[in-house]
Amino acid sequence: MQHSETIEKMGVPTVAIVTQAFREQCENTKYESGYPTQRLYFCPMPIAGTSNEYNSQVVRGNDPITGKPLFQEIVDGLTVANPDDAKTGDIITQRPATYGPDTPEKLEQLLQSKKYTDFLPVVLPTLSKVNDMLKGTSHKRDEVIGSMRSTGYWKNRSYTVENIAAAAVMAGCKPSYLPVVLALAAMKSPAWITSTHSMCAMAVVNGPIGNEIGMNYGTGALGPFNHANATIGRAWTILSKCQTNVGHDNGAYMGTTGNTINYNNMFCAENEEFMEAYMPGWNPLSVQKGFKKADSVVTRIGCWDFIQADPSFEWSLLEQLPNCLIKSQVSQAATCIFDPIAAQRLWQEGAKTKEDVSKYIIEKTLIKVKDYWKNSYEIQNFVRPSASTGSGSMAKYWTADPESMMPYFARTNNIGVVVVGGGKQQFWQFCSGSPGTPVSIDAWR
Repeated sequence: MQHSETIEKMGVPTVAIVTQAFREQCENTKYESGYPTQRLYFCPMPIAGTSNEYNSQVVRGNDPITGKPLFQEIVDGLTVANPDDAKTGDIITQRPATYGPDTPEKLEQLLQSKKYTDFLPVVLPTLSKVNDMLKGTSHKRDEVIGSMRSTGYWKNRSYTVENIAAAAVMAGCKPSYLPVVLALAAMKSPAWITSTHSMCAMAVVNGPIGNEIGMNYGTGALGPFNHANATIGRAWTILSKCQTNVGHDNGAYMGTTGNTINYNNMFCAENEEFMEAYMPGWNPLSVQKGFKKADSVVTRIGCWDFIQADPSFEWSLLEQLPNCLIKSQVSQAATCIFDPIAAQRLWQEGAKTKEDVSKYIIEKTLIKVKDYWKNSYEIQNFVRPSASTGSGSMAKYWTADPESMMPYFARTNNIGVVVVGGGKQQFWQFCSGSPGTPVSIDAWR
C-alpha cells in the first residue's frame, strides 16, 4: 500500500492488491496515511509460496471481498476517475464529549473498551498514583519524549512523560523504575515489525541501574519471577499499545496465532557480574555498542522467532552454534542468549570475546548459493526480492555459481551475544534479530 501511494503521488495511476486477511489493517491504513481514496483490491490468502498457475487463477477469479472480477477491478482502478480524489483537507473524526468514570470498576471497563490495556488486571492510573510515579524522574510531566508507531507502516503519535508514567502505573511499576520505562519509550514499539509470524521483542539492561532497582539477571531472568523485570517489560507493551494510542487496536496487530511473550517482551538485565568474574574480555552488550560500564542503558532486540537450542555435551559448543542457526532457518541476523555456564564454556574453548563468537559464526555458517535462496520464508520474502534487483548486502550472490559457497549472515554485527541466567546449565537460546542502538537510562533519571 505504501508503494502504491508513493507511485500515485508521482502522477502514475496505481492500485494495491492485498490478501483478504488484511482487509481491516488496510482500510484503517488508508485513513492513517491520509489517502482514503486509494484503489485497494483483495485476493485470496495465502499467496506466498504458491505456484504461477494458482496465481494466474487468482487474477482471473473474483475479489473475495467484493465478489467482482479481480482483473476488471484492476483495470477500472487504473482507468476510471474517482471524483473524491480531488478533495483536500484534513480527515476529522468526530467524537462525543465524555466524562471521566466515577468508580474504579467503570475506569477499568473504560480502559478495556478503549483497548488501553493488555487485558490483565491493571493498577488504575489515578492522578495521585501518576504524580507519585513522576517522582522517579526529574523531567517535566508535559515533556514530549518523542513519537512512536506500532509498526513500520503506521502513523507516528507523540507522547509525554506523563503518558508514560500512566502506563508504568498500570503495569505495576515502582517510581524507581520510571527512568527505564522512559528509555524504552524513546525506542521503537515492541511490535514495530509486526507480522503474521507473531513475533516478539527483547530488551536488555546494562549498567548499575539493574542492581539499583533489583532486576533479575540470574535464574529465571526471562520468566515472570521478578517484580522489576515483569512490570517494566509489561509497561513497554502497555505504553506502546495504549497510552500513546499507537498500538494493536485498529487492526495494526497481524500475528496470526499471537505470542504470550508480548506480555513482557523478554525483558531482563545482562549478567555482567559473571562475565567480569569468570570471563575477562567478554564485555556487556552496552560496552560493545560504545557505552561505558558505568552507564545505565537499555538495548532493544527484535525477535522474528525465539528458539531453544539443544546442545550436546560430547563436542565443542562453539562448533555447534553455526549448525544450529542454519538448521533453524534463522536468516539475516541472530542474537544468541547464553546461560553463564554455556558462555564460560565458549570462553574456555577459545572465544575470549563476544566478538570472537560472532566472527566464528559468520565464518562457519557457509551454505551453497542454491540452498540459501530457497532456505527459509524470511529469505524468500525479504532478502530475495531486493537481491534479484541488485540491491541489498546479498545481491552479489544472486548471480553466483549455484554450487559455490556463500555466507549465511551478511555482517559480524548481525550476530548479537547476551549472557543471562543462573549458571545452572550449559543452555542457550537464540532469536532472529540483532541488537539495535542502545538508549541511555541515565538521561531519564
